[in-house]
Amino acid sequence: MGLFKKSALGQGDALGNTAGNYANGGLLVKYGDIFYATQDNKLFRMRTDGEGIQDTGLVPGKRYSYLTSLSVVGRALYYAIANHDTGLAIYRAGLGAEAAPRPSSPKLVFADRKEKNFRGALVVGDQVVYSTTDGLFKVDKRGKRETLAEGWCNNKGVVGNTIYFHTDPLYARHDQLRKVDLDGSNLQTLLPVGAPPKRLNLDDHSYGFLNVFGDWLYYVSYDAALGSRVIHRVRPDGSEEERLNDKEATMINVVGDQIFFANNSDARRLYRINVDGSHETCLDAQPNITSIHVFDDLVFCPFSLDEKFIPAKMFTVQTDGSGHRELF
Repeated sequence: MGLFKKSALGQGDALGNTAGNYANGGLLVKYGDIFYATQDNKLFRMRTDGEGIQDTGLVPGKRYSYLTSLSVVGRALYYAIANHDTGLAIYRAGLGAEAAPRPSSPKLVFADRKEKNFRGALVVGDQVVYSTTDGLFKVDKRGKRETLAEGWCNNKGVVGNTIYFHTDPLYARHDQLRKVDLDGSNLQTLLPVGAPPKRLNLDDHSYGFLNVFGDWLYYVSYDAALGSRVIHRVRPDGSEEERLNDKEATMINVVGDQIFFANNSDARRLYRINVDGSHETCLDAQPNITSIHVFDDLVFCPFSLDEKFIPAKMFTVQTDGSGHRELF
């Protein structure tokens, strides 16, 4: 029997987390009334009210390791550990009943001991899709890997059997937004139309923090006229591209009719804006947030104690900006 079980949802495209949470690293995931969260490269669990925080003991917080890409499909928790010395490893742990989940000992799903440039993973039904600086890959339930696209690949999202992703296929700082089917067919470039423009520098990525939501793809892209990275959206066929704001943004997470993002123009504080670009507002005064994860009416934000992107603590706040509370 393989390391994967068929999703309890009975769908081959059942996602293990939300598009916005995946775009922010997949550092938290919900299962029933329990959250699983990464902090200090360890895996914790807590109730949805933020109480009862416990170290699961499943993942030792090793130095130079990065615990990421948490997913729950059916009664299984998936996570990835990237380490500069030991490479990439993706694990699965059984969770049991939602009423009293108790993670079982993790089993190795896939490992590449030479991989040192992991860019995140997501679970789609009984398959894991992950990206690196060498390409976009799929791993099936038997642990067999297949290449879906070559070249530097980062953000990705799934609708049905189609993966949308951000890539630089020629390693020449020429960013593209592309899509490919889960079986590796129908690889297409959506944006830009024609020859891709060359980025000004390594920080000017187009199509960053890609969120696939509803009938739109949302992302952060460098705007030459503004001289900063702002929020854009485009239809899945590459049409109707439009800019939504004029504040320097990062770490977007789209939920319903709202976009949560870190405002780089305001010390990386948590902001919210409607998906049509209206009613922008600051939700929390804590600066230097490092990712944004949203579940129902709660927003979770790890944050650093300085301007570096090294998360030291985590807070939660209601989606209306009330109820700020530090968790770790």
